[in-house]
Amino acid sequence: MDDKWKEKIKSLRTKYMKNPNEYLEESKKITSNKIIFEKKRKISNYVNELYSKSYQLMISDQKKFRKEILEYLVKIKKINDSASFIDNVINNYDEIYWLTKSDSQSNKSRSGRMLELIVEDILDEFKYAYDSQKKIGKKKFLTKIGKKSINLGKQIDTIIPSIQEYKKNPSNCILLSQKTTLRERWQQVGEEVLRVNLPEAYIITLGEDLTEEKVETAKENRIQIVVPEKIKNNKFKNTSTVFSFEIFFKKRIKSSIKRINENN
Repeated sequence: MDDKWKEKIKSLRTKYMKNPNEYLEESKKITSNKIIFEKKRKISNYVNELYSKSYQLMISDQKKFRKEILEYLVKIKKINDSASFIDNVINNYDEIYWLTKSDSQSNKSRSGRMLELIVEDILDEFKYAYDSQKKIGKKKFLTKIGKKSINLGKQIDTIIPSIQEYKKNPSNCILLSQKTTLRERWQQVGEEVLRVNLPEAYIITLGEDLTEEKVETAKENRIQIVVPEKIKNNKFKNTSTVFSFEIFFKKRIKSSIKRINENN
C-alpha cells in the first residue's frame, strides 16, 4: 500500500463528510423537539433524537464516500472481477484494513464531537457559564495543583463554570467528560481523577451499554454518570451516582452554581 491510497481516502472523505456541527444544524431543522425546555419537552428526548438524526446523516454520507473509494480501488485494478471475494480481500488487505481503520476513527471523532456540541447547546440554553477545550483551547486546560502541573484536557472536556474558578477552588466546579459509549477508554477518566486528586467528575453518555459493574467501577473512581431519563428510570432508578439529563442539567448544575455565588 502506498501513500496515494491514504491521500485518496483523505480527499474523498473531505469531499463527502461534513463537520459535526453541520450535521447537528441540519438535524435541528427536522427534529420534533425544537423547543427543548418547555415543560412538556424532555432534555433526554432532545439529546437522543438530535444525536440519532445527526448520526444517520453522517452514515448516509459515509456510504457515498465508501462507494466512490471502492470504485477507485476497482479503477486502479486492485480488485479483480474474475477473482473470488476472499482472494480480493486477501490481495487488498492493507488497503481495506486502512480504510476500515480510517472509517472507525472518523466515526468516533465525529460522533464524540456531536455529543459535546449537544451538551454545549444545552448549557447555552440554560445560560450556564462553562469552559471547554474547543472553546478556549487545550493549553488553557493546563493548571497547577500545588507545585504539580496538571493537564485537565487529557480526559476532561468541559469545566463548569470556568477554568479560572477551578484554579481557585476545584470543589466548586463540575468537570464533564462526554462519551457516546462506555466501551473503550472511559476508565481513563477515573484514573485521571484519582491521579491528580480531583474532587469528582461526571461522564455524560447515551448509556446504552451502561451496566451495574461499570457504575460501581465509576463510583470507586469518583465518577458519576449522566444518562437519558429512560435509562435512569428503567435500570438505575435507585442508584445515587447515576443522574438523568433532566436532574443533572436542571438541578445539579444549578445547585453547584448557587453554592459558588454564595461562597463569593
